Amino acid sequence: MNGRIKPPEDPVFGAARTYFTEYDPVVQSWYQGPLVPERLLDKLKVLALVQDTVTVAAAHLVGSETTFEQLAAHPWLLRDAVVVPAINADFGSFVEMVDRKLEDDGYEAPWSPAGTVSPAVLRERASFLDDHASLLMGWDLEDMRSTFRSCLLRDLGDEASSLRRQLVRADVDALRDAIRRAEPFSRRELVERTRDLTRHDRAVLYDAMNANYHLTGSTIHRASATLLGRERRSLADKFRRGLAIDGGDDAVADRLREATGRGAALLGPDVAFETHLDVMHLDVDALRDLSIDDVASLREDRVTRRYRRALVSLLEEATPEDWETGDVQAIQDDLHEAIDSRRETERRRIETSRRVLRTTLYASGIGAYLAGAERLGLTLTVLDPVIRRLIERLPYLLGNEFLSFEQTFTTRLDRSRNP
Repeated sequence: MNGRIKPPEDPVFGAARTYFTEYDPVVQSWYQGPLVPERLLDKLKVLALVQDTVTVAAAHLVGSETTFEQLAAHPWLLRDAVVVPAINADFGSFVEMVDRKLEDDGYEAPWSPAGTVSPAVLRERASFLDDHASLLMGWDLEDMRSTFRSCLLRDLGDEASSLRRQLVRADVDALRDAIRRAEPFSRRELVERTRDLTRHDRAVLYDAMNANYHLTGSTIHRASATLLGRERRSLADKFRRGLAIDGGDDAVADRLREATGRGAALLGPDVAFETHLDVMHLDVDALRDLSIDDVASLREDRVTRRYRRALVSLLEEATPEDWETGDVQAIQDDLHEAIDSRRETERRRIETSRRVLRTTLYASGIGAYLAGAERLGLTLTVLDPVIRRLIERLPYLLGNEFLSFEQTFTTRLDRSRNP
């Protein structure tokens, strides 16, 4: 394996990682409304801020004009391994991937329902990515294909699954047979074999196909998945049976795999962060006031790094038993309550510490200090701002991750809005 291509289990990718499925050209073509470039950039800012690693399928990077242009405009995301391409480990580079996909019958060229991309453009994008991506995540093609196929077959074979309940006129046995016979098995192949379905059944099948495809990728990447609402709805039965919180946690992943046949995490720190913004009476649109370079600086701040760990802990501490209803809004309400409680605890800790610190400084230790300070011509009036500054820094000094982040985040927002 190429030295910069690491397996998914490598700790270099961090615990908080996500598979950015909206960068998939297939869903960009089918679900254009929520996937306009501006919304995608907003989402990328969220992920870059609160995830250790954002994985994107290598074929999506070369196959989507929107995806490629956003990263080409900000190559530091690739260079600093904030965005990590996930590539078939058979390939040693993007150029090799494109060449073999175009020339080898064992692979498929990058594809989107919107149309194919010219070989010259694919090679140009591949060369750029080879020059700028410092780290790649390798995955096994057969593992991906077999898992994707088995997930769809499982859903079609389960009469209680959301997919089966929503199909109206489709011949389920014929569908299962088509999936078994499709070689190589892929979304393109499945679309070609199901063109005779009714419009309704095609839409139902394609939503389930994309959701299973993305969950397969996130399982193999050991990452959470950023699924669109219609993809989540197509997996409603999976939500009812259980949720994994952190795909990098083998115990949690095993619990979900036992319940649903999958090991992907369905919720990640980005969901908790968006809930936290709501608690602060902000929304994701607030990040439009921050440039992607502002996000880069904020991401590396030690306060943000501690906050990322706190978000992961918050999700790990949540009890899946409370989330088995599968109601996404109820889950977000639970997170809202947990974040409110965490903030209130931090606020009480800070206020108590401020009172103790102020009393201690003025009533005891500060006396000896002032005695020496007076010999230098300093007075209490001069020293008082120093004391106030020390008290203002308490959120940082006490490890109050949520309130510290709020203070840092809102300060950066104000600076961007009022340069």
